Amino acid sequence: MDDSGDVASSGRAASRRRLWPARAAIAAATASCAFGLAGLLWHVTSPNEVSSRLLGIPDVQPASLPAVSVIAISGKAGNFAPRVAAAVLGGRVVLHNSLHRTVHLVSAALSPSDFSVVIKPGKSAVLRLMRPGLYHYYDAVAAHPLAVVAGNQVVVSRQGSGIVPEGWLAVLPKMPASVGHLSIPAGQDLFSPKAIVTIVGASVVISNHDADAHNFVVDPASPAGAAFLIEGTDTEPHSGWKRILTVQRPGLYHVYCTLHTRVVGVVDGWHVVVPRSYASGFRQHNAMDAWIVALPVTVAL
Repeated sequence: MDDSGDVASSGRAASRRRLWPARAAIAAATASCAFGLAGLLWHVTSPNEVSSRLLGIPDVQPASLPAVSVIAISGKAGNFAPRVAAAVLGGRVVLHNSLHRTVHLVSAALSPSDFSVVIKPGKSAVLRLMRPGLYHYYDAVAAHPLAVVAGNQVVVSRQGSGIVPEGWLAVLPKMPASVGHLSIPAGQDLFSPKAIVTIVGASVVISNHDADAHNFVVDPASPAGAAFLIEGTDTEPHSGWKRILTVQRPGLYHVYCTLHTRVVGVVDGWHVVVPRSYASGFRQHNAMDAWIVALPVTVAL
């Protein structure tokens, strides 16, 4: 094994030793997380097929996808708002640059198709994307890409630290399915994919394929909160644990693992998290966080 492998192995071993006292803390946090129960339900069984009954609604139907999606580029770091957006296939995506400098938005690796658009200060540009899927993009003026890890291209600030101006855009031919998936890959302190889009009442299945235990904490800026632990494959069952979340409020959710990240600030109301020194993503500044968009539904009584 080379030196990098030795460092990674020892780091993850140290991480595992840190988990035992953290488990009790997270269990306590979960038990006291009453505010999360109003908006999120979690289970450890199969995917929930009775979302409408859990919501107390006889018939839940998806609303239509927006014909126009608007993404603003603003703030000192040139953040994208919203960080994750959904657009209908072939619809208009309006990108407005509120900065005092030009931005160059570039699609990251593994996006369904490539795009590159330069937007001058105070101006807007319109994209029409004709291939469905999850697009990851960034401002090439302020950031640059690194390797692809767990299905996502790592993007870092050109300043070496600080907020990375990146975002995700889900282009959908129809409303998303009633089940979404987040996984923790073996040997990684990461969520994959980095962003998913679902609907209110849908089940989000979080699967841990890693040996380590991880937790799942919802950013306080999200529409509702929750916190729970997900055991790894070094416990029973050895196939790994699953948690199943039912999202009951529409909006954007930011989630992260506090065992492998730490909060270093707040930008646009959202917690900014970075990897802990023993996390697998530490060297590449690749934090264990993800985003969930829950689209609204219409109700037929």
